[in-house]
Amino acid sequence: MNETRRETLRASRSAPKLPSTESHPTPSPLPSRGGGFRVLDVGCGSGVLAIAAAKHGAHALAIEIDPRAAAIARINAKQNHVAQRMRVVAGDGARFIARQRFDLVFANILMRPLIRLAPKLAAATAPGGALILSGLLRSQAPLVREAYASRGMVLIRQIPKEAWMTLVWRKGLGLEE
Repeated sequence: MNETRRETLRASRSAPKLPSTESHPTPSPLPSRGGGFRVLDVGCGSGVLAIAAAKHGAHALAIEIDPRAAAIARINAKQNHVAQRMRVVAGDGARFIARQRFDLVFANILMRPLIRLAPKLAAATAPGGALILSGLLRSQAPLVREAYASRGMVLIRQIPKEAWMTLVWRKGLGLEE
């Protein structure tokens, strides 16, 4: 077994398992739409957000540039019994999101990639859908706001926490790409 595989297995054993919703049903904050609610998690890390969405019935696509983290996200999806509802992509996931629409998009990555990905993430957000951007400093928020506001996204909330800022966006209904 190679060292990377050993590290991945070690990390997955220590990864927290999310509580099951099977033994105690919880109302889902994710509405069901036709074929199911679709979630995109960019910079998924261990996959916790995509796993939570899948546990609430969503179909999730989790993208992570770090292959080790992506491998751990896959293991976590299996351990949490959502692997059939969650696809993990290691590397640049641009070709996986092209021409797809997601009801909810998470992107917890640095400012420069958030700005560079603005056209793709805005296009991937379904009309009426939400886009949640985090991983940026408060001082970086104005540049990120500018990149998304010019693409049909409406800022509905800013959540500051210490030096960090989370931006919550809604895509208008019926906007053309």
